[in-house]
Amino acid sequence: LVPEKVTRYEEGYDQRFAGGTEAGISLFASEYEDLVDFDFETFTNINRGRVDINGVFLYLRLQLAPNLQLGADATLSDISSDSGPLRRRPENIGGFHLTWCPTAAWSFDLAARYVGERLTTSIPTGDVVDGAYLITDATARYQHSATLAWWLAVDNAFDSNYQDAPGFPAQGLRARLGAELRF
Repeated sequence: LVPEKVTRYEEGYDQRFAGGTEAGISLFASEYEDLVDFDFETFTNINRGRVDINGVFLYLRLQLAPNLQLGADATLSDISSDSGPLRRRPENIGGFHLTWCPTAAWSFDLAARYVGERLTTSIPTGDVVDGAYLITDATARYQHSATLAWWLAVDNAFDSNYQDAPGFPAQGLRARLGAELRF
């Protein structure tokens, strides 16, 4: 393998508004030469030729009320490679989160994440285009004292059916209960 080289440019602007609202935009361009990647056909690391990734990242945070915040973000990119497509790299991702703190002790979070389609591969299947998916998680947290908190989390709340790799389904609906103890 030869060393990977990358040239990256990024220009962004963030703005804070009255009332706690914040927004931002970043334009980016990355040029990779000899990108090191894993090749499933030869089951080894290889150098890809030139890979260009260009895009925009956008975010918005709104303070809807003193105890309610909404955030959203999106990354829209264009990936081109002169030596074939890259795997496990969606061009578009984004999501939102909502946080509500009705009291000093209680907080509730809801988050949804969109992941665009991407090329994946496995030895038995070869290349497979995995479709886009949306996953939603929720967490309730109770801060009992300065040293003890309890939480309940629901992962993949709508039991979205997607695969991290062909033949390997991601975790479905799951609830977790936990405690956090600080010393």
